[in-house]
Amino acid sequence: MKRIVVTVLFFMFAVPHAGISEELPPFAPESLLAPVENLKQDAEYLKICRLQSHGLVLEKEKINYLLNRIKYSKYAFIRNGRAVSAEKTSEFLHWKYARKAGKKKIQTAEDFVLNIASGSDMSGEPYRVKTDRYKKYPLRDFMLRELAYLETLLNECPADA
Repeated sequence: MKRIVVTVLFFMFAVPHAGISEELPPFAPESLLAPVENLKQDAEYLKICRLQSHGLVLEKEKINYLLNRIKYSKYAFIRNGRAVSAEKTSEFLHWKYARKAGKKKIQTAEDFVLNIASGSDMSGEPYRVKTDRYKKYPLRDFMLRELAYLETLLNECPADA
């Protein structure tokens, strides 16, 4: 019993953030939220390409793209200390965006990430992505990476999109 108490106290005080890795691993396609095999055939991506070809890249479409990437993610998400499915996380962030879009100045996809998808207004805790049994990263960082990747893909939009 004494050994268990000592072990628990060690992890509570000596390792207060065990399992939380603040820095994302180096970029690789598998370090994105969802698979990228057929990303250039993704409906949201092609929609943005069509708009871009007409000079109409709308930030709202980039936000929808990000929400879609979360929805089809292979990872679990942590919100207010609880594990939440990818689909539920996407639905919740869509609801939060719809609720706050008029109150906060959300003009770009980056504004969405920083002001809506970064953390809880209730608890102040950042939303996290759980990539495996022990590693958790801020959702904000994953989404900013996704957004940067989208920007590079937009330079390669098919002409017939």
